[in-house]
Amino acid sequence: MRVLLVGGQGYIGSSLTRELVARGFVVSVAGRRSVDRPRDLDHEFIYWDASEEWKIAVPKFDVLIHLASANGTGRLESLSTYLNNLAVTRNVLDLCRRVPGASLLYVSTFQVLGRWSGRLNDETPAQPQSDYGFCHLVAEEHAKMFARNHQRRLLIVRPTNIIGIP
Repeated sequence: MRVLLVGGQGYIGSSLTRELVARGFVVSVAGRRSVDRPRDLDHEFIYWDASEEWKIAVPKFDVLIHLASANGTGRLESLSTYLNNLAVTRNVLDLCRRVPGASLLYVSTFQVLGRWSGRLNDETPAQPQSDYGFCHLVAEEHAKMFARNHQRRLLIVRPTNIIGIP
């Protein structure tokens, strides 16, 4: 299976890349900065600033994993950061649309739920208490609309800070 990770150079993305390669997936990582590829990993790097439209040849992939966004825990630094996060999701969805039948995995944040503790599950209503959480909630809704309109498989995951920054 071919996987394209957009924004796959951060903490979660680099760990996920390592795991996918170890399990035999063909992995491409699209990101806005060139970093040295670990010698023990066999994956392709594609330079792409996801805040801009995709303008190069579309790679082949079966699953697109969307990890690209500004990090944050509360108020985003500016309106431009907020809008950039939404533009990135729009551009990622447009790229996914160009590959017939490709599935999408969107890595969001538990902050869309607005709660930091207690029992959280798929039935917990979204009630973001921060700009960061609200921005991801809007991006999730955009991804759901994309999946419905283009008949694509979609999985949204909301990791907690437990697996975040080392």
